[in-house]
Amino acid sequence: MRVLIATIAVLLLAAWPLSGTWAEDPPADPPTTEEEDQPVEDAEENTEAEEEEPAAEEEDEAEPVPEGVRRRPLSGEQERRYKQRKTREDPFLNPPVGSGTPIVEGTYNPADWLREEVYCGSSYYMVQDASGNVVGQSSLAISAESDPVLGDFIRLRCHRNIDQPVQLELCVFAGTFKPRFKEVQTELANRPAPVDPDAEGEVPELYDNYQRLSVDYLFDRMTVVHRVAGITSRRQIRQLPFSYDIDELPLLARQLRFREVEWPFEAVLCDPQHEEQLPMSIAEPVWVENVVSGDAERYDCYEFTIRLGNDTHTYLVERLPPHRLVRFTDGELTYTLTDYLEQQ
Repeated sequence: MRVLIATIAVLLLAAWPLSGTWAEDPPADPPTTEEEDQPVEDAEENTEAEEEEPAAEEEDEAEPVPEGVRRRPLSGEQERRYKQRKTREDPFLNPPVGSGTPIVEGTYNPADWLREEVYCGSSYYMVQDASGNVVGQSSLAISAESDPVLGDFIRLRCHRNIDQPVQLELCVFAGTFKPRFKEVQTELANRPAPVDPDAEGEVPELYDNYQRLSVDYLFDRMTVVHRVAGITSRRQIRQLPFSYDIDELPLLARQLRFREVEWPFEAVLCDPQHEEQLPMSIAEPVWVENVVSGDAERYDCYEFTIRLGNDTHTYLVERLPPHRLVRFTDGELTYTLTDYLEQQ
């Protein structure tokens, strides 16, 4: 009998490890019959859903991050939600109620109003105040150039000598007339005194006699750099779509198609010096005959009434090529053409 019991015990001990109970404890809650019959694919889908739900709840319950700071997305779903939220918050794509319909790409393009062919040359103007007194002079030179980096572009050089001498240079892309780079140099009326005028020997001048403004347009941003009396400040400002630089308005007026488009012509002008974005609207032009220039020449012109922000400007552009800008006013001063030299 003892031999039989010992033999049974040895057989049980030999078979016990094969059942796998030593490697894994039995489940505390055995699965029900429904869970056992569930297909494998459904079980995997339920597992993924259970893993995604806590992530979504965790993202919603997370504390809001400061403006301009963003946490790294943990999944493609978080990246998609972030982009959707930023799109909804964009004031240009979703303006407040009552602010008008946003411009949609493909339905409105200011370039359709502008001729691609540019007549290059130099224009010279006398400047008068509201009483007709001559207070200065101005010149505007337009040239077409090519650069291995910028490609084909239009360069505007302007010199104004009214209260203070101002030199301006502006580069815009040919065809689209979108601004690329601008630099404005203004000569200061009152030059700062040296630091120590009574010191012996030559006193180094720490300040120059110019105020400089540089603007770099790149994609949807413009970087504005001010340099005044040895102090430099830099700031980045968003450039809105369908916008141009405020100093290329004389060029835009010359490039408008007079009778081939529907009016008004609307766009935005960037004013980097005052860090403003000014809405511009140009009504349908009116034909004006025998406009007298400063050199007693007569031109048949189209008169444009330009609404720029809260101001109203008037531009008289020659009807026939080279479409000289015969006269224009900015609300305070009037510029009248005295000479024009066409570039050969």
